[in-house]
Amino acid sequence: MAEAKTDARSDAEKINAFLPKRGAQGPCPACGQDAWTLVGGPGWSVTLPMIDGAGTIPPAPPHVPVYALVCNNCGNLRLHASRVVDAEEGP
Repeated sequence: MAEAKTDARSDAEKINAFLPKRGAQGPCPACGQDAWTLVGGPGWSVTLPMIDGAGTIPPAPPHVPVYALVCNNCGNLRLHASRVVDAEEGP
């Protein structure tokens, strides 16, 4: 059985390093609090299914992997495309 890929840095470490570099940090636009938590944990992935032109989700939909942050005060979600954040890591 193949071993799961492990990154040198955790997802939380990657997103926490990435956001300030790109000026994408700060309080929740919905409630003004600055208390974000990364959704998921080690081994978990968050993806958004892509919906076809008819408004249906195909059985095996293409998807967009994201880092999802949730506001601990109001529950607002903030999404960042994984491919952009992970590209910061380099090869």
